[in-house]
Amino acid sequence: MKAILNPIQFFSKNYLDGNATLPKLTDVNFDVLFDFNTKNTQLTAQSTALDFIMTLNDVYNDFPNREIDRIVLANTNIKDAVFTYFDAMDAEHPLCTLANNEKKDVVLEFPQVNTNKIRVNITSTNSDGIQIGQMRICKYILDLKGTSETTLKPIVSDGTIRTYNGNLISWLDYEKWGATITIQNALLEQINLIREYLDKDEFIIVRPFPVFSDADIYECRVPRPGIGGFNVNRWSGRLDLSIDLEGRDNARY
Repeated sequence: MKAILNPIQFFSKNYLDGNATLPKLTDVNFDVLFDFNTKNTQLTAQSTALDFIMTLNDVYNDFPNREIDRIVLANTNIKDAVFTYFDAMDAEHPLCTLANNEKKDVVLEFPQVNTNKIRVNITSTNSDGIQIGQMRICKYILDLKGTSETTLKPIVSDGTIRTYNGNLISWLDYEKWGATITIQNALLEQINLIREYLDKDEFIIVRPFPVFSDADIYECRVPRPGIGGFNVNRWSGRLDLSIDLEGRDNARY
C-alpha cells in the first residue's frame, strides 16, 4: 500500500471513449488513443503529419454536446498541432494549439466549449511517425485543496471452485489498481460539486496534484453510491469524507 498526502484535482469522465467515431484511414492505428497503459503509441509509422476529425458519440449513438476544457495527451511525440471544434451549426472554431512541444505528457487547457466534434491537425513531431499513448477529452471540475490522503491498493477478482472429484481450485481473474481518497477539512461547496457530478455519471478522472507529473492522471469508476456520508471535523468545523475509486483498464468501454 502506498499513501500520498497532497491535494487532488478532479475532471469529468473521458468523452473520447469507445462510442466515439473516428475516420477509417489506411496505416493509421486509432486504437492507441484508447490505450490505458499508454505503452502502445504508434498512431502512424512513417508520416509526421495527420489531419482527422473525432465525433464524441454517446452509448446510444447520439451526438450530445459535451462541455470540455481539457485535452490530455499521454506518451506522445507531437511537436506542433492545432485543435479546432465544431458548433451546433457545424461551423469550425479555434480550440487550442500545441507549439514546439518537447514533453511526452501534456495537459492542454482552454475556455470551456460545448461540442461533439473536434478536429486534430498534427503538423510535426519530435521523431519518426506519430505517437500518442492515450488522448483524453474532459472538463475540469475542481481542486480539492483541503488536506487529503490517497491510498492506492490492488483490486483483485478471485475465488475458489470445487470440481466434481472434490478438488478445490483457486482462481485469479484480474488485478488492477484502486484508491481510497480521504479528504479532510473540505468545504461543503467542494463536496457538493463532486456529488452533483457523480449523481450524473460514475466515471471520473483524478489527478494527484501538483506533486506528480502530467503522466500521473487516472481514469476511474466510483462504485455506487459514490460519495457516502461525511463527518464534521470538530477542530476546523469543515468536513471529512472518503471516496472509493476503481481504476478503469480499457477506455473502449
